[in-house]
Amino acid sequence: MSAERYSPCPACVARAQKNHEAAIIKRDTAYGKITAAEYADLAALIKPPNPAMYTTYAEYFELYLRAGKVMISYSAQCSRCDYKHSFVREEPQPPVSLTEPAEPSA
Repeated sequence: MSAERYSPCPACVARAQKNHEAAIIKRDTAYGKITAAEYADLAALIKPPNPAMYTTYAEYFELYLRAGKVMISYSAQCSRCDYKHSFVREEPQPPVSLTEPAEPSA
């Protein structure tokens, strides 16, 4: 079965954000301790993370009606870091109204 959708992995994006913040702290603590050129080179390397680079979160889902219950099944897993999440939920089917629908008003 192939994935129905790929999304940015929440764990990979959070890790990239944490690494980005650590790089900023490293740059800031180096200020005044390294040359201006070295500081500029260090600052040039710091780019905010792009969530699109972490589109490795394969999502699978099913919605169906069975035995009077609406079933929802969802699972997802990242191919890079193995972060995963899943759940299954069922709800009773809403009652069916056998009355005629009202005429649309003008």
